[in-house]
Amino acid sequence: MGGNPTLKACASGSRRRTPGPNADTARISLGNVQVDQNPADAMQTALGISEPHMRQDEAVKYYRRWLRRDATAANAWLQSPSVPQDVRTVIDQRVRR
Repeated sequence: MGGNPTLKACASGSRRRTPGPNADTARISLGNVQVDQNPADAMQTALGISEPHMRQDEAVKYYRRWLRRDATAANAWLQSPSVPQDVRTVIDQRVRR
């Protein structure tokens, strides 16, 4: 998250939230800010969304934005072992056809 202390605090608070709709909404809001400053953090935030379809939709959205800015880094992230297979599959289906 770069050096932005506000984003760091928001991300920390977001990770501590009890899973559910309110936490998912907070993570989406945070990810929408993170993606322009640190896309890898935005992707991690998206992976924390508890509702599967929302998680996949946000991951695809953030990945597309990252891909336009830095395709090499976005593709390297997608191939990392920390990316869940369902997210990798949906990105492959929706973005990398």
